[in-house]
Amino acid sequence: MSLYGALFGGVSGLKAQSSKIGAISDNIANVNTIGYKQATATFSSLVVNSSAAASYQTGGVRGGTRLEVAKQGLLQSSDSATDLAISGGGFFIVRSVADGSVGGTAATPLYTRAGSFTPDATGNFVNTQGYYLQGWPLDRDGRLPGEPGNANTIALTNFDSLRPVNVETASGVAQSTSTISLGANLKASEVIFSGQAGVAKNDSSNAANANLPADAIYAGSEYGLASADSSRRGDQFTITTGDGQNYVYEYGGYTTGRNVSVIGGTTNYGDTGANNTATVAISSAASIKYAGGASFTLTVPTAGLITGDKITLSGFIANVGATPAAELNAQHTVTVTGPNTVVITVTTPHGGTLGNNAGPVVGAAANVRQFSGSILDATTSTQTFLGQGVAGYSEAGLTFTITTAASGTQTFKYVGTAPSAALGQFNNLASLATAIDNVSGLTARVVGGRLVVGAEDASQAVTFANGDAVGTTTTPAARGIDWLQELDVQDVPAVARRFSSLKGLANIITADAGVSATISSPLSNATLAINVDNPLDTIRFRDVVGTPFAIPTAGTPINLPAGSYAAGSTISVVITDPAIPGTLNTGDAVYISGLANGLGGLPGATPNGGPYTVIAQTAGTYTISVPITTAVTIAGGNYPAASGNTVSVVSESNQGSLLAHIGLVSTLNSNPYIPQDTGVLGPKYDPSVSGKNMASGGITAQFSRNVHVYDSLGTGHDIRFSFLKTAQNTWTVEAHVIPATDINSSSPDGQVAVGNITFNGDGTLRSISSSLSSAINANWTNGSVPSAITLDLGTAGLPFGTAGATTVGLSDGLSQFDDTSYVVNFANQNGAPVGQLVGVAIDKNGIVSASYSNGQIQALFKIPLASFANPDGLEALSGNTFTQTQESGEVNLREAGNNGTGSVVAAALEASNVDLANELTEIIVAQRSYQANTKVIKTADDLLNELNQI
Repeated sequence: MSLYGALFGGVSGLKAQSSKIGAISDNIANVNTIGYKQATATFSSLVVNSSAAASYQTGGVRGGTRLEVAKQGLLQSSDSATDLAISGGGFFIVRSVADGSVGGTAATPLYTRAGSFTPDATGNFVNTQGYYLQGWPLDRDGRLPGEPGNANTIALTNFDSLRPVNVETASGVAQSTSTISLGANLKASEVIFSGQAGVAKNDSSNAANANLPADAIYAGSEYGLASADSSRRGDQFTITTGDGQNYVYEYGGYTTGRNVSVIGGTTNYGDTGANNTATVAISSAASIKYAGGASFTLTVPTAGLITGDKITLSGFIANVGATPAAELNAQHTVTVTGPNTVVITVTTPHGGTLGNNAGPVVGAAANVRQFSGSILDATTSTQTFLGQGVAGYSEAGLTFTITTAASGTQTFKYVGTAPSAALGQFNNLASLATAIDNVSGLTARVVGGRLVVGAEDASQAVTFANGDAVGTTTTPAARGIDWLQELDVQDVPAVARRFSSLKGLANIITADAGVSATISSPLSNATLAINVDNPLDTIRFRDVVGTPFAIPTAGTPINLPAGSYAAGSTISVVITDPAIPGTLNTGDAVYISGLANGLGGLPGATPNGGPYTVIAQTAGTYTISVPITTAVTIAGGNYPAASGNTVSVVSESNQGSLLAHIGLVSTLNSNPYIPQDTGVLGPKYDPSVSGKNMASGGITAQFSRNVHVYDSLGTGHDIRFSFLKTAQNTWTVEAHVIPATDINSSSPDGQVAVGNITFNGDGTLRSISSSLSSAINANWTNGSVPSAITLDLGTAGLPFGTAGATTVGLSDGLSQFDDTSYVVNFANQNGAPVGQLVGVAIDKNGIVSASYSNGQIQALFKIPLASFANPDGLEALSGNTFTQTQESGEVNLREAGNNGTGSVVAAALEASNVDLANELTEIIVAQRSYQANTKVIKTADDLLNELNQI
């Protein structure tokens, strides 16, 4: 049987070597086939009986084939962007039909490494064998099937999630904007936008207060200082803000001298009081003498008189000597010879000699009115004082001092000519004001012939002092001048929160929280903008409302004059109330309330009402002038207040309107004046009000940036992001469409979102209003689908290193660092107009992206890779594809680069993994093996033939 075994063994060898030659021929034939995997012949012996004791039984050999599927072929570059290769493990999934829903084997997924894909006529990726590449379709936001937010909820591991890769389906389609990302640095040094303001300015109706610098005293109306608003020192106004701040400011802090240009008169006085018009009796024997000739010597208080001043004598009822009384009862020029003596000379037109009468003149008097003429001989503000010279005055007597906390004690000295303001010298009222105003901490000017002087900080006390005592000796050389009396100024007490100039008011306001003041044109015609710091807040200015002063209802505190009065006349109503003396002054305007109708026969509610003027004041009483509207007869007498009612005299908030005085309201032209109220002003910035927001242009944005977006029809629109710094580290943002007619919105001026953003101290983003961090809705007017656009302005949170911080602020979007300008880092959106396909790109992760003529790039598909536990166990099919077998294990769909799969290489192909040189060597070996097996068969045949011939 051994010969037969040898014969069949040779036959098995022929079969095995034939199989090897066939595999080698396939390998050589496919050496240039893309993705081809080498077939390797395998051999195994067939042993019938291997026992050494028995005769040998020939078994032969069994041939087989193994595919080298897992072996990587070389990657070759390609000129086609859609040629694909896999660097590493995995297979492309393909189907023989485009529609995977077709039943039967045609729809069975197959696997290949041959990636020579090109789009067919419908845009499907097909390889040279006609198989359709399968991929996961991505939604508009690049999400895979089954990912949160994707309407396609089929899991990635399910083959039903795959679709033929096709880029033509997205061609010519517009993409509506759904996200906007904005990255910019806002200038940290940008000033906070100021809030609503009121403007204080010169009183244009008062020439004395027109065109003044900011640091000049704004004189009021008292003591002859004309002012159309009739305000006085001590008047007040308030500033109230919407967030509850309330501040009171008082006007004053200066003193007013007498009018140099007015000679005599009962009202020519300054702050020390009325002129002294009382006469001094000349009754003693030594009061008046004459020693012959025309000289009289009077012994009267000189009261500051100087040689050359005028004195008036009166009360002479008889001649003195030969001098007629009529000539004595006249005005005379005096020569001062001592603190209580003056000499007058009388020239008698009738001739003769004055009698030598040394006795008293009974009934005679000397009218020594304190200021019968001018200030030290001057009658204008530029006329030199002491026109007769300074002989007889001490050096100290020519000086006086002004003291304040800011300036200290400053000395001012009279010099006859060429005074130097820098040295504190003066020779007339104008140069005195200049010298005082030249001192830091003091302010002065001449108003209507009067010296007006005070501290620059009007809340400070001001103290005046003469340089030398007046009248302490009869020696003329030691005489001093009572400057305080001559100028008629008085000390100013300290009062907090008081102002006398726009600059002083600005200083007080700026120190108050929540409000600010800014001076414009400080050197002339100054104005002062007073604003609330928060531009979203309101501000209100009001004259201070006076406090009611109750009149007792017990007794008879009301006195009415008896008599008949015609319509249009006035009566003097006297109110007795010990509780209120000192609270009102003569000239004040008041209101009366709480008295019974028909009081004393008065018509109607009179004297209730007002405002009325206080015409006199004594201890515990006020005399008030009340007009009568109809003819009436009053019984007169004292009357009680109405039983059970509160009767009060209410002072007007100011003597006039302080708001009008400093120009915060229109100057008043009526008298008496009433309190003024600007009402609520502002807010200056209100995003909900057209004209007060940035969208309307009423408020100019400090920074803005346009982003061009697209609706579902592919129409482009501009959304402008406007920024306004409204507080420290806080900005208000308005997102509004330009033009506003592109959108239907309930908000004004095309607004689609308004909110605030805040920054940390390190410049990173701290917080974003929910209105800016959630999707904004845009209802377009062109019929397109409304857009829901999500804004990405950066990552908000607490500063880095904050203990317990759950989020940390970053500068990856908006930031706030100091820079010379605003810097836009990026402004991106994901929308696109209608565009045509111009290119395809595939990345290493298998993302298939299409480029369009509109400049947009859209990720359309992600190519999965199939993996098997034993790739070499796959069954090869025609078209360089493989199918799953029991030996290969189950297929798994993987993302490229994950779980052992390789990466996708675009514009490349995987060559055959056949080694041609090795194959040529192997075929020679196979040939010789085949020839040897034929020799075995021929030998066995020859032996059997010999056996048959026996």
